[in-house]
Amino acid sequence: MVRSLGERSPRRAIAGLLLVAIASGCANANTGNGGSGGSNGSCTPPSNPVLTLAAYSTPREAYGKIIPAFQAKWKADHNGQSVIVQESYAGSTSQAQNVVGGFPADIVALSLAPDIDVIKNAGLITHDWTKDEQGGMVSASVVVFDVRTDNPKAIKDYDSLTQGGLSILTPDPASSGGARWNSVAA
Repeated sequence: MVRSLGERSPRRAIAGLLLVAIASGCANANTGNGGSGGSNGSCTPPSNPVLTLAAYSTPREAYGKIIPAFQAKWKADHNGQSVIVQESYAGSTSQAQNVVGGFPADIVALSLAPDIDVIKNAGLITHDWTKDEQGGMVSASVVVFDVRTDNPKAIKDYDSLTQGGLSILTPDPASSGGARWNSVAA
């Protein structure tokens, strides 16, 4: 069974990335990462801004659609200027540790609240990221149950998993964000 948890509007995701891009471009201008900031706090963005995305691996396909749409919107709204998005994908916990360790991410997408807390506790998140209209989410995921040929146990939903005689294979929740979500969903 495939159960959709809902669709996120690509337009909303693009709007969210635009806000992050604008904010990070000026913030990086004063640190030497993205432009030339003056001592008066002004921001002169580079000719082709570069944004670095650090994300957990599951939404890679979603970003494969969101990023080109974001780039097209940016180009249309900024007189033909291109924006470059550098992508880094790894496990959620690894990405959080990388960012705290100095990886220069402008945008971070993680799967687990404790990983986000690691970055927040390091002082790198200074606002309540959950208060935007999407609650901080860029995409929704689907859950898929892969069953034996002909589905002999008639598995169709999480309730079906409570019957006796089943063997369930799932990643370890101690090391997998997806496995933690599987456990919460069950």
